[in-house]
Amino acid sequence: MALHNKVRFRAVSPIQIGSVVSGQRKVSSVSTLIFDGGTARDYLFVKNLGSPSVYVRPALTVGTTTGEVLAKGEFAVYEGYRGPLRGITAGGTVSVYYEVG
Repeated sequence: MALHNKVRFRAVSPIQIGSVVSGQRKVSSVSTLIFDGGTARDYLFVKNLGSPSVYVRPALTVGTTTGEVLAKGEFAVYEGYRGPLRGITAGGTVSVYYEVG
């Protein structure tokens, strides 16, 4: 379940802050691995930094009909998710920012 464009605050310990991983990926019309998953995390945040829209899905595969669409500047937060996050565009290339903690 994703939270779209909502901000929630909660206290975190310094250890949790130190375990944040972030980066950027270029996503194209070919299914792209944004984050490979691994150990359980408190959250996974992904934001579309440009145009065109990007379709994201916390799964092994993604398509323009199966992913959640994020237009320029929109984001999604997946809480307690463990696994890969993939993205795809209908055409063109866009950068996305991701953060897991």
